[in-house]
Amino acid sequence: MESKGIDGLDYEFHSPQNELLPNIVFIHGAGGDRTQWDSQVNFLLENGYGTLAISLNNHGESLSALNNSINPVSVNQTLIDQYTREVINIISYLKLESYSLVGHSMGGAIVLNYVLFIKKQEFKKPPPLPAVIFLMSTGAKLNVAPIFFDLLKKDYNEALKLMSKFSYGSKAELQIKQKNQEILTKNGWHVLYNDLDACRYFDVRKDLRLIDIPTIILCGDQDQMTPPKFSRYLHENISNSELFLIEEAGHFIFQEAPNQVNEIIHKSLR
Repeated sequence: MESKGIDGLDYEFHSPQNELLPNIVFIHGAGGDRTQWDSQVNFLLENGYGTLAISLNNHGESLSALNNSINPVSVNQTLIDQYTREVINIISYLKLESYSLVGHSMGGAIVLNYVLFIKKQEFKKPPPLPAVIFLMSTGAKLNVAPIFFDLLKKDYNEALKLMSKFSYGSKAELQIKQKNQEILTKNGWHVLYNDLDACRYFDVRKDLRLIDIPTIILCGDQDQMTPPKFSRYLHENISNSELFLIEEAGHFIFQEAPNQVNEIIHKSLR
């Protein structure tokens, strides 16, 4: 296992036990960290895969290269671009040749951005394209209700309560909600504000036609943060894609329905 080896970012990397199997790279959503993927990481390690779970800059135990202020990066989506470059740098640093990307919500936006960066030759020496990408509870354009931004500055706890109301399906366990609340609280309101601000300006709809690698799209049918219409749009505009709607699950499908999500990942990779 390897962790914290580049730019102060906190990540956990396990090489595949079976050399014929790829590495799976996990990218969390707004205000999250790498520990949210524990169920997927444990399942895949048991099945011989390699895993890389990343806490993005300013999240979890990653050292901060940003000031704790609103909009620390120049303009809007540049924060998504910065996160994308962090992921590319880690994958290049670890010299991953065979890998797939999994992104949730903002992390899904980063995955889309990642593929487009390589397609558009944004790097002189980019890593190879991922074999498969998994997009969970995300969209080509992400909308964020303005009320969240006002509330985040005035009363962070109330903002988290409101987000929780829209984030989970009817069968979500209390333990999941508490864990995510603790992560968001630890990271602080500035981090979540900046992430959501970047999300609301994210829009790659015109570039989806460039994505032709196998794409697995997953969404909870009770997701109110990024409703199923966002996932259907991705499926309709990414040529080599497959869509899975998870019943009675909300925005955090990989935590709410881990067994279903893990099996979809496993079967898609094999």
